[in-house]
Amino acid sequence: MSLTNKSIVVITGAGSGIGRALAIQFANEDIAGIAICDVNERGLNETAEMINFDDIEVLTSKVDVSNREDIQRFADEIITKFGRATHLIN
Repeated sequence: MSLTNKSIVVITGAGSGIGRALAIQFANEDIAGIAICDVNERGLNETAEMINFDDIEVLTSKVDVSNREDIQRFADEIITKFGRATHLIN
């Protein structure tokens, strides 16, 4: 998986554990943006605070990945903000 300064990385489960660690790691790469979600809004907000917003565009969204409408809304938010997604980690 190669990243470029045009990459848009999407990570589900970013409110804790491996998802959080990956979000922080990818946000430190030279990418265009990152979209993170989790059902745990508090944890998601904590993860977002750990990312340097000065260097990267970040989209956060409370999403229950077992809910089709939540997933569709998140996908729509990603397309609206970034126009595309190049990498998905869930």
